[in-house]
Amino acid sequence: MDHLPDTDRAMPPRNGRGSEEPERLLELAYAAMRLKDEPRAGWVMHAVQGPESVAAHSWGTAYLCLLFAGEAGVDAGRAVTMAVVHDIAEAITGDFAARAAAADRRVPEAEKARLERAAVLELLPGAAEVLGVAGPLGGASAVSGTAQSAVGAEGEPPAGHDPSTAPDSPTAATPAALWHAYEERADAEAVFVRDMNLIDMCLQALRYEREARYDASVLIASRDSHRHLDEFFLSAEKRLSTPLAERLFTSIKAQYGLARG
Repeated sequence: MDHLPDTDRAMPPRNGRGSEEPERLLELAYAAMRLKDEPRAGWVMHAVQGPESVAAHSWGTAYLCLLFAGEAGVDAGRAVTMAVVHDIAEAITGDFAARAAAADRRVPEAEKARLERAAVLELLPGAAEVLGVAGPLGGASAVSGTAQSAVGAEGEPPAGHDPSTAPDSPTAATPAALWHAYEERADAEAVFVRDMNLIDMCLQALRYEREARYDASVLIASRDSHRHLDEFFLSAEKRLSTPLAERLFTSIKAQYGLARG
């Protein structure tokens, strides 16, 4: 994928009034806007007509969090905000298709984690502090160089660093801390958001199946020769963590089975 345009060219020039911080946040927001045009890789792989964007998926996940946080017994505000930023790195890395079999993945999980941590250093204020790396890092090009080395060979912060992502930490509600908590499954909200992320994927698959928005006769190369959109359900089922999500999944999968025929 192409890198983001240089923000000095992409954003209007600074006005010279000393408002560096608001302008910097606008630059970060501008960079994240790319999520609105980044299609979800799994749907592209299946040639879905008009596939949703990563931003649309993030909204769907956030809305599910808003609907079910009470039943899950988690902090709705924390969960919704975490959902908004959970895929922010894909504004630079692009989306990675979730495959049921690890061998079918285009990018190994460790490499994916490393790339996403590097991207977050470019996209979220305070990420260097949360991840325990030197900062700031300059430009999206750092994803292929400096930023990758800063987060370690396996996508981990330097040895001995213990970032605080507990809800009562002073920095726990920042976008960077919430993203990190999500990645580390650091609290009940993070586990819940991860489940809602998968439920959103399954709901979207149900919608595409009902609306026949892809050619079901085309087989997608996989270890188990999955048909239709079955692989999305298999992938999700393996990763669900809570009884609530399992119940929602069972309901959606049953409706998908009726639509699939």
